[in-house]
Amino acid sequence: MNEKVKLICITPIKNESWILEKFLNATSLWADYIIIADQNSTDNSVEIASKFEKVILVNNNTSYNEFERTKILLNEARKIEGRKIIFALDADEIFSANFSKSPEWNTILNLKTGSLILMDRINLDPEQEFYFGKLKMVFGFVDDGISTMEDTSKAIIHNIRLPWPTNAESYHFKDIKVLHFDYLIPERTISKLIWYQCFEKINFNHDNNYLLNKYKTFDSIDSFLKSVNLFKLKKEWINDYKKVGIDITSLKSPFLWWTDEVLGMINEYGIVRFKNLDINRIDLVFRAKELGFSDLSRFQVRRTFLQKLIKKIKNKIA
Repeated sequence: MNEKVKLICITPIKNESWILEKFLNATSLWADYIIIADQNSTDNSVEIASKFEKVILVNNNTSYNEFERTKILLNEARKIEGRKIIFALDADEIFSANFSKSPEWNTILNLKTGSLILMDRINLDPEQEFYFGKLKMVFGFVDDGISTMEDTSKAIIHNIRLPWPTNAESYHFKDIKVLHFDYLIPERTISKLIWYQCFEKINFNHDNNYLLNKYKTFDSIDSFLKSVNLFKLKKEWINDYKKVGIDITSLKSPFLWWTDEVLGMINEYGIVRFKNLDINRIDLVFRAKELGFSDLSRFQVRRTFLQKLIKKIKNKIA
Protein backbone atom coordinates (compact mmCIF):
# COMPACT_ATOMS: atom_id res chain seq x y z
CA MET A 1 0.00 0.00 0.00
CA ASN A 2 2.72 2.49 -0.98
CA GLU A 3 0.39 4.41 -3.28
CA LYS A 4 -1.36 7.29 -1.55
CA VAL A 5 -5.06 6.64 -1.48
CA LYS A 6 -7.30 9.28 -3.06
CA LEU A 7 -10.38 10.26 -1.10
CA ILE A 8 -13.45 10.98 -3.19
CA CYS A 9 -16.82 12.16 -1.94
CA ILE A 10 -19.86 11.65 -4.18
CA THR A 11 -22.89 13.81 -3.42
CA PRO A 12 -26.22 14.46 -5.15
CA ILE A 13 -27.72 17.93 -4.77
CA LYS A 14 -30.97 19.66 -5.52
CA ASN A 15 -31.55 23.16 -4.16
CA GLU A 16 -29.11 22.75 -1.28
CA SER A 17 -27.93 26.37 -0.96
CA TRP A 18 -29.14 26.42 2.66
CA ILE A 19 -26.23 24.16 3.69
CA LEU A 20 -24.06 23.44 0.64
CA GLU A 21 -21.26 25.93 1.35
CA LYS A 22 -20.83 24.55 4.88
CA PHE A 23 -20.84 20.99 3.59
CA LEU A 24 -18.21 21.77 0.97
CA ASN A 25 -15.97 23.68 3.37
CA ALA A 26 -16.06 20.82 5.88
CA THR A 27 -15.69 18.05 3.30
CA SER A 28 -12.82 19.85 1.55
CA LEU A 29 -10.75 19.31 4.69
CA TRP A 30 -10.42 15.60 3.89
CA ALA A 31 -11.60 14.94 0.32
CA ASP A 32 -9.28 15.16 -2.67
CA TYR A 33 -12.28 15.32 -5.01
CA ILE A 34 -15.95 16.12 -4.39
CA ILE A 35 -18.18 14.94 -7.21
CA ILE A 36 -21.52 16.75 -7.24
CA ALA A 37 -24.46 15.49 -9.31
CA ASP A 38 -26.89 18.36 -9.72
CA GLN A 39 -30.54 17.42 -10.20
CA ASN A 40 -31.93 20.53 -11.89
CA SER A 41 -31.40 22.94 -8.99
CA THR A 42 -33.23 26.25 -9.37
CA ASP A 43 -31.46 28.03 -6.51
CA ASN A 44 -27.76 29.00 -6.57
CA SER A 45 -26.45 25.55 -5.59
CA VAL A 46 -24.50 25.13 -8.83
CA GLU A 47 -22.95 28.58 -8.41
CA ILE A 48 -21.86 27.72 -4.85
CA ALA A 49 -20.40 24.36 -5.87
CA SER A 50 -18.50 25.92 -8.78
CA LYS A 51 -16.48 28.10 -6.39
CA PHE A 52 -14.74 25.09 -4.82
CA GLU A 53 -11.66 23.84 -6.66
CA LYS A 54 -12.09 20.25 -5.46
CA VAL A 55 -15.61 20.02 -6.92
CA ILE A 56 -16.38 18.16 -10.13
CA LEU A 57 -19.89 19.02 -11.32
CA VAL A 58 -21.98 16.60 -13.36
CA ASN A 59 -25.58 16.88 -14.50
CA ASN A 60 -28.29 14.47 -13.41
CA ASN A 61 -31.22 15.64 -15.50
CA THR A 62 -33.24 12.43 -15.40
CA SER A 63 -36.35 11.87 -13.30
CA TYR A 64 -35.78 10.97 -9.65
CA ASN A 65 -34.01 7.63 -9.52
CA GLU A 66 -31.37 6.98 -6.86
CA PHE A 67 -30.04 3.88 -8.61
CA GLU A 68 -29.33 5.80 -11.82
CA ARG A 69 -28.02 8.76 -9.82
CA THR A 70 -25.51 6.60 -7.98
CA LYS A 71 -24.31 5.07 -11.25
CA ILE A 72 -23.60 8.55 -12.62
CA LEU A 73 -21.61 9.50 -9.52
CA LEU A 74 -19.74 6.20 -9.36
CA ASN A 75 -18.79 6.31 -13.04
CA GLU A 76 -17.43 9.82 -12.62
CA ALA A 77 -15.43 8.81 -9.54
CA ARG A 78 -13.87 5.91 -11.46
CA LYS A 79 -12.51 8.29 -14.09
CA ILE A 80 -10.01 9.36 -11.43
CA GLU A 81 -6.98 7.10 -11.65
CA GLY A 82 -5.27 5.39 -8.77
CA ARG A 83 -6.25 3.70 -5.55
CA LYS A 84 -9.27 5.40 -4.03
CA ILE A 85 -11.82 5.35 -1.28
CA ILE A 86 -15.26 6.57 -2.33
CA PHE A 87 -17.46 8.10 0.33
CA ALA A 88 -21.14 8.81 -0.32
CA LEU A 89 -22.65 11.72 1.61
CA ASP A 90 -25.72 13.86 1.10
CA ALA A 91 -25.30 17.62 1.39
CA ASP A 92 -26.93 17.61 4.83
CA GLU A 93 -24.41 15.06 6.16
CA ILE A 94 -21.01 16.10 7.51
CA PHE A 95 -18.32 14.05 9.25
CA SER A 96 -17.94 14.89 12.93
CA ALA A 97 -15.00 17.25 13.31
CA ASN A 98 -12.98 14.75 15.35
CA PHE A 99 -12.31 12.66 12.22
CA SER A 100 -8.73 13.91 11.76
CA LYS A 101 -7.78 13.20 15.38
CA SER A 102 -9.47 9.83 15.59
CA PRO A 103 -7.31 6.68 15.30
CA GLU A 104 -10.11 5.34 13.11
CA TRP A 105 -9.17 7.72 10.29
CA ASN A 106 -5.76 6.14 9.78
CA THR A 107 -7.36 2.69 9.90
CA ILE A 108 -9.81 3.72 7.18
CA LEU A 109 -6.99 5.01 4.97
CA ASN A 110 -5.26 1.63 5.13
CA LEU A 111 -8.20 -0.71 4.53
CA LYS A 112 -7.75 -3.25 1.78
CA THR A 113 -9.46 -3.01 -1.60
CA GLY A 114 -13.12 -4.01 -1.58
CA SER A 115 -13.71 -3.09 2.06
CA LEU A 116 -16.93 -1.43 3.17
CA ILE A 117 -16.88 1.45 5.65
CA LEU A 118 -19.83 1.69 8.02
CA MET A 119 -20.45 4.67 10.31
CA ASP A 120 -23.21 5.84 12.62
CA ARG A 121 -25.38 8.65 11.27
CA ILE A 122 -26.91 10.76 14.03
CA ASN A 123 -29.67 13.37 13.75
CA LEU A 124 -28.97 16.73 15.39
CA ASP A 125 -31.72 18.62 17.20
CA PRO A 126 -32.38 22.25 16.09
CA GLU A 127 -30.37 23.65 18.99
CA GLN A 128 -27.48 21.30 18.16
CA GLU A 129 -27.14 20.23 21.77
CA PHE A 130 -28.49 16.69 21.46
CA TYR A 131 -28.74 13.93 18.90
CA PHE A 132 -31.12 11.03 18.26
CA GLY A 133 -31.83 8.19 15.86
CA LYS A 134 -28.37 6.62 15.49
CA LEU A 135 -28.33 4.58 12.28
CA LYS A 136 -25.46 2.36 11.08
CA MET A 137 -24.96 2.85 7.34
CA VAL A 138 -22.46 2.18 4.56
CA PHE A 139 -20.76 5.50 3.82
CA GLY A 140 -17.50 4.37 2.22
CA PHE A 141 -16.06 1.79 -0.17
CA VAL A 142 -12.40 1.07 -0.93
CA ASP A 143 -13.02 0.87 -4.63
CA ASP A 144 -12.18 -2.34 -6.47
CA GLY A 145 -13.01 -0.75 -9.83
CA ILE A 146 -15.35 -3.55 -10.91
CA SER A 147 -18.25 -3.93 -8.47
CA THR A 148 -21.47 -2.46 -9.85
CA MET A 149 -24.66 -0.98 -8.53
CA GLU A 150 -26.60 -3.44 -10.71
CA ASP A 151 -25.25 -6.27 -8.56
CA THR A 152 -26.04 -4.38 -5.34
CA SER A 153 -29.44 -2.69 -5.53
CA LYS A 154 -31.63 -1.03 -8.15
CA ALA A 155 -34.05 0.78 -5.84
CA ILE A 156 -35.17 4.15 -7.19
CA ILE A 157 -35.58 5.54 -3.67
CA HIS A 158 -33.51 4.91 -0.52
CA ASN A 159 -31.06 2.92 -2.58
CA ILE A 160 -27.77 1.63 -1.14
CA ARG A 161 -25.28 4.36 -1.93
CA LEU A 162 -22.24 2.33 -2.94
CA PRO A 163 -21.40 -1.09 -4.42
CA TRP A 164 -21.64 -3.92 -1.91
CA PRO A 165 -19.65 -6.87 -3.27
CA THR A 166 -20.55 -10.38 -2.19
CA ASN A 167 -18.39 -11.49 0.74
CA ALA A 168 -16.95 -7.97 1.15
CA GLU A 169 -15.38 -7.30 4.53
CA SER A 170 -17.14 -4.51 6.39
CA TYR A 171 -15.79 -2.36 9.20
CA HIS A 172 -17.99 -0.41 11.60
CA PHE A 173 -16.31 2.77 12.84
CA LYS A 174 -17.98 4.18 15.95
CA ASP A 175 -15.82 7.16 16.91
CA ILE A 176 -16.28 9.22 13.76
CA LYS A 177 -19.95 10.13 13.29
CA VAL A 178 -21.92 11.39 10.32
CA LEU A 179 -23.80 14.45 11.53
CA HIS A 180 -27.23 14.63 9.89
CA PHE A 181 -28.72 18.12 9.69
CA ASP A 182 -32.12 16.97 8.43
CA TYR A 183 -34.11 18.03 11.50
CA LEU A 184 -32.51 21.42 12.07
CA ILE A 185 -35.23 23.16 10.05
CA PRO A 186 -38.52 21.38 10.87
CA GLU A 187 -40.57 22.80 7.98
CA ARG A 188 -37.99 21.38 5.58
CA THR A 189 -38.25 17.96 7.22
CA ILE A 190 -42.06 17.96 7.02
CA SER A 191 -42.04 19.09 3.38
CA LYS A 192 -39.65 16.26 2.48
CA LEU A 193 -41.63 13.61 4.38
CA ILE A 194 -44.82 14.60 2.56
CA TRP A 195 -42.96 14.45 -0.76
CA TYR A 196 -41.81 10.91 0.10
CA GLN A 197 -45.41 9.91 0.86
CA CYS A 198 -46.67 11.25 -2.46
CA PHE A 199 -43.72 9.94 -4.50
CA GLU A 200 -44.19 6.40 -3.22
CA LYS A 201 -47.96 6.66 -3.70
CA ILE A 202 -47.43 7.39 -7.39
CA ASN A 203 -44.60 4.95 -8.01
CA PHE A 204 -45.61 2.01 -5.81
CA ASN A 205 -49.23 2.73 -4.83
CA HIS A 206 -48.49 1.81 -1.23
CA ASP A 207 -51.29 1.71 1.35
CA ASN A 208 -51.94 5.13 2.90
CA ASN A 209 -51.45 3.94 6.48
CA TYR A 210 -48.16 2.33 5.52
CA LEU A 211 -46.94 5.63 4.06
CA LEU A 212 -48.18 7.68 7.01
CA ASN A 213 -46.27 5.43 9.40
CA LYS A 214 -43.14 5.17 7.28
CA TYR A 215 -42.90 8.93 6.78
CA LYS A 216 -44.52 10.16 9.95
CA THR A 217 -44.74 13.94 10.23
CA PHE A 218 -45.09 15.82 13.52
CA ASP A 219 -47.11 18.71 14.92
CA SER A 220 -44.08 20.46 16.38
CA ILE A 221 -40.40 19.71 16.71
CA ASP A 222 -40.69 19.97 20.50
CA SER A 223 -43.37 17.29 20.66
CA PHE A 224 -41.36 15.13 18.27
CA LEU A 225 -38.19 15.39 20.35
CA LYS A 226 -40.14 14.30 23.44
CA SER A 227 -40.97 11.06 21.64
CA VAL A 228 -37.36 10.04 20.93
CA ASN A 229 -34.33 9.18 23.03
CA LEU A 230 -31.96 12.15 23.15
CA PHE A 231 -28.22 11.95 23.80
CA LYS A 232 -25.81 14.75 24.56
CA LEU A 233 -23.83 15.95 21.55
CA LYS A 234 -20.07 15.99 22.06
CA LYS A 235 -18.80 19.56 21.64
CA GLU A 236 -15.72 18.50 19.67
CA TRP A 237 -17.91 17.05 16.95
CA ILE A 238 -18.78 20.62 15.93
CA ASN A 239 -16.36 22.96 17.71
CA ASP A 240 -13.26 21.56 16.04
CA TYR A 241 -14.59 22.95 12.76
CA LYS A 242 -14.79 26.41 14.33
CA LYS A 243 -11.11 26.18 15.19
CA VAL A 244 -10.29 26.14 11.47
CA GLY A 245 -12.79 28.88 10.62
CA ILE A 246 -15.72 26.73 9.52
CA ASP A 247 -19.11 27.40 11.10
CA ILE A 248 -21.49 24.56 10.39
CA THR A 249 -24.11 25.70 12.90
CA SER A 250 -25.85 28.74 11.38
CA LEU A 251 -28.06 27.85 8.43
CA LYS A 252 -29.99 29.73 5.76
CA SER A 253 -33.70 29.26 5.11
CA PRO A 254 -34.15 26.37 2.68
CA PHE A 255 -36.10 26.39 -0.56
CA LEU A 256 -38.92 23.89 0.00
CA TRP A 257 -38.85 22.44 -3.50
CA TRP A 258 -40.52 19.25 -2.26
CA THR A 259 -43.72 21.22 -1.65
CA ASP A 260 -43.67 22.57 -5.20
CA GLU A 261 -43.23 19.05 -6.58
CA VAL A 262 -46.12 17.79 -4.44
CA LEU A 263 -48.26 20.50 -6.04
CA GLY A 264 -47.12 19.25 -9.44
CA MET A 265 -48.13 15.68 -8.54
CA ILE A 266 -51.55 16.85 -7.35
CA ASN A 267 -52.03 18.87 -10.52
CA GLU A 268 -51.16 15.85 -12.67
CA TYR A 269 -52.86 13.00 -10.79
CA GLY A 270 -55.64 14.78 -8.91
CA ILE A 271 -55.90 15.52 -5.20
CA VAL A 272 -58.13 12.51 -4.43
CA ARG A 273 -55.13 10.21 -4.81
CA PHE A 274 -53.25 11.99 -2.01
CA LYS A 275 -55.95 13.43 0.23
CA ASN A 276 -55.53 10.83 2.98
CA LEU A 277 -51.81 11.51 3.22
CA ASP A 278 -50.33 14.44 5.10
CA ILE A 279 -50.73 16.98 2.30
CA ASN A 280 -53.06 18.98 4.56
CA ARG A 281 -49.96 19.94 6.54
CA ILE A 282 -49.11 22.27 3.63
CA ASP A 283 -51.08 25.38 2.68
CA LEU A 284 -51.56 24.04 -0.83
CA VAL A 285 -53.86 26.74 -2.14
CA PHE A 286 -51.60 29.54 -0.92
CA ARG A 287 -48.51 28.05 -2.55
CA ALA A 288 -50.41 27.17 -5.74
CA LYS A 289 -51.47 30.80 -5.99
CA GLU A 290 -47.86 31.94 -5.53
CA LEU A 291 -46.77 29.61 -8.33
CA GLY A 292 -49.44 30.95 -10.68
CA PHE A 293 -51.77 27.96 -10.97
CA SER A 294 -55.05 29.16 -12.46
CA ASP A 295 -57.43 26.54 -11.05
CA LEU A 296 -56.84 26.68 -7.30
CA SER A 297 -59.77 24.36 -6.61
CA ARG A 298 -57.56 21.47 -7.74
CA PHE A 299 -55.57 21.90 -4.51
CA GLN A 300 -58.46 21.99 -2.05
CA VAL A 301 -58.96 18.87 0.06
CA ARG A 302 -62.69 18.16 0.32
CA ARG A 303 -63.85 15.66 2.92
CA THR A 304 -67.25 14.67 4.22
CA PHE A 305 -67.99 15.09 7.93
CA LEU A 306 -67.54 11.33 8.41
CA GLN A 307 -64.16 11.36 6.66
CA LYS A 308 -63.00 14.24 8.85
CA LEU A 309 -64.10 12.39 11.97
CA ILE A 310 -62.33 9.18 10.93
CA LYS A 311 -59.13 11.08 10.18
CA LYS A 312 -59.30 12.86 13.54
CA ILE A 313 -59.68 9.52 15.35
CA LYS A 314 -56.79 7.99 13.39
CA ASN A 315 -54.52 10.93 14.23
CA LYS A 316 -55.31 10.53 17.94
CA ILE A 317 -54.55 6.80 17.79
CA ALA A 318 -51.29 7.44 15.93
